[in-house]
Amino acid sequence: MVTNYRAKIVHVSTVGITGTKLLLPQCTYFREKGFEISFVFSPGPEAQILRERGFTVKEIKIERAINPLQDLISIRSLRNYFCQLRPDIVHTHTSKAGLAGRLSAWLSGVPVIVHTVHGFPFHEGMPRVKTRLYQTMEKLGASLSTAILTQSKEDIDNADRLGIRSKTGDLIHIGNGVDTNEFNPKRFTKERQLDIKRKLGLKPGTLVLTTIARVNPLKGYGDLIGAVAKLPKGDWQLLCVGEDEGQEAKIKNKIKQLSLGDKVNILGKRDDIAEILSVSDIYILASYREGIPRSAIEAQAMEIPAVVTNVRGSREVVVDGQTGFIIPPHEPEILAGAIGKLMENAEIRIKFGKAGRRRVLEEFNENKVFERIMREYERLLVGKGYP
Repeated sequence: MVTNYRAKIVHVSTVGITGTKLLLPQCTYFREKGFEISFVFSPGPEAQILRERGFTVKEIKIERAINPLQDLISIRSLRNYFCQLRPDIVHTHTSKAGLAGRLSAWLSGVPVIVHTVHGFPFHEGMPRVKTRLYQTMEKLGASLSTAILTQSKEDIDNADRLGIRSKTGDLIHIGNGVDTNEFNPKRFTKERQLDIKRKLGLKPGTLVLTTIARVNPLKGYGDLIGAVAKLPKGDWQLLCVGEDEGQEAKIKNKIKQLSLGDKVNILGKRDDIAEILSVSDIYILASYREGIPRSAIEAQAMEIPAVVTNVRGSREVVVDGQTGFIIPPHEPEILAGAIGKLMENAEIRIKFGKAGRRRVLEEFNENKVFERIMREYERLLVGKGYP
């Protein structure tokens, strides 16, 4: 802490799940260090969850899609709230809330404006006009930022190439991390694993394939279902964990068409991720775009080999041929082949799994991420003349 100064920090995101799923451990850590932490996001059930944890929450509607009228209303509401609260640091997350939050913070004279890039919104395969629009938005947001933090090293390269810079310079890599105590296979006895399998409707000897991703067009669910349809018959199950964002009906229809109803379980949004991973044998992420996929880190922390696509973020988390396999996106046949290799070789699964956990402990431990953010807060506050 900077000479014990009790800095007031507001985290801004589009939706509340960012606060409860991604930021809660970090914010708990900083509150214990003496910071005063609050949240701003669109109305939702997460507000009450955080209030019960003792955090202040202001609900302000921030739409994900571009909506000029609503966006102006959001910016005005954010500015008014910041003027009233007078925070020392506004820390924004996600692209839309990142731009609205930073502009509002700048308009209200917030001393330190920080943004975390969880993955730039532009990516490979995006239409050129849309790409340029998002790049322009990111440049504008950067020009208002005291500092920009990034979870992906690749985003630093992209920012340097495109001239996306904060007021204090280039992006700062903080990485992404998970609680390696919560995601630790040693927590789960054989008896507990059998009980979890029973509750999930799985037989004791079933080989479990798991994907954890929101059900939307960018997560590659269609490719994944197409890939598992090519797998040999046997005692295996695919668990699909993630909130539906309008695509679940389409995926269920494909499952029905391919006669996979007895092989694929759509579990929806879940809060027992560590438990599900404890009974999983192979983790799969067939997405077309990622920031730094937290679920892939969690899986490897649980000593599970991962099969991921060769996209930003995923190729930073998984080491091909050491902790899993990296395959091209949009290639169900190749995906099936990689999954099949792991299914038929328990020795490789164990070897990759052990290597994955070692790497997570070295590079993706959340406490190391918190310490990096702490150093940046201190640097920025001192730079603004805080005592």
